[in-house]
Amino acid sequence: MKFEPQLEGEFNSGLAIVFLIDSLKRGLITARLDNDYQQRYDLLVEYFGELAGQCGSNKKEQEQLDKHLLLWEQAKTALARIIDAQMKNEKKISTKELEIFDYWQYELKRFQQFLGIGMPKKADPRFAMGN
Repeated sequence: MKFEPQLEGEFNSGLAIVFLIDSLKRGLITARLDNDYQQRYDLLVEYFGELAGQCGSNKKEQEQLDKHLLLWEQAKTALARIIDAQMKNEKKISTKELEIFDYWQYELKRFQQFLGIGMPKKADPRFAMGN
């Protein structure tokens, strides 16, 4: 069977990156609802990797990368503590370890906006009411 496309077009790598990041964000939502910190960590690392691949040699971008590398280390340490607590069947896990994932995700969204990947705020209908 031969497939013939109905529409001819070119591959848009910028659009592919936006769709990939969107799927990572949806995965992060699912991981958060399931309290799956390993999956959440893995998706955050992938999200960061996609954004880091779009950076140039600009000084501000490099500062952002350094900041996120520090957050990556903090998330890695927090994940190790969470897994250790789960293995020991501890009933309480420090909120500091849990909140690092939320903070890193928030900072990654800001980094994405800084890089200009995705829909600009002016065109995003969620921001229309604020103007």
